[in-house]
Amino acid sequence: MQLKKYLAILVHKNSSKIRQEKQSIRTKLLKKRESISKKEQKEKSQKICELLKNSSIFQKAKKIMFFVPTKNEVDIFPVIKESLEGKEVFLPCLTAKEGIMTVRKITKINQLKKNTFNIYEPCNQQCELADPKNFDLIIVPAVGMDKKGNRIGFGKGYYDQFLPKTTAKTIAVIFSYQLIDKIPTEKHDIAIKTVLTEDRLHHF
Repeated sequence: MQLKKYLAILVHKNSSKIRQEKQSIRTKLLKKRESISKKEQKEKSQKICELLKNSSIFQKAKKIMFFVPTKNEVDIFPVIKESLEGKEVFLPCLTAKEGIMTVRKITKINQLKKNTFNIYEPCNQQCELADPKNFDLIIVPAVGMDKKGNRIGFGKGYYDQFLPKTTAKTIAVIFSYQLIDKIPTEKHDIAIKTVLTEDRLHHF
């Protein structure tokens, strides 16, 4: 029992250290993202959108889950609007409870409304719930990625809990400065092996 207790304490200390390291990385990357001018953000976002649309993984996908960009994230909204013509488009709905995320299908942009986090999401009354098992591709947001596909988000765990429910291919879209050498990981973290920046598509 003493050994088990000792090991549990070690695991807890290690987890706390990793969370602190993650928060430090998150803070630095968000500060950097906030310092980018609107012009630079727009230009880089346009490059990412073009690379995404021209990628074979995107062109082959028929059912795609996107995210609605916020807080100076990569603006993929133009791709969402274009994809409504010819593809099935799905967007996440977040709850106040940490980690709980559902997904709904949209057929037109005016089906979106702001939630309690001030983020646009599908209106429950107009948009049907979707089964994650049916998606071909998921476009994932990130605060940062490393060169092994490890991801850091806002720390709420939405995607870490959602991604194990699907077999869809995943692409994280970020700006090149958000791709760093190493991100510490915990057991529940889900790696994203394909990352798109304004420079190119990275496979890890």
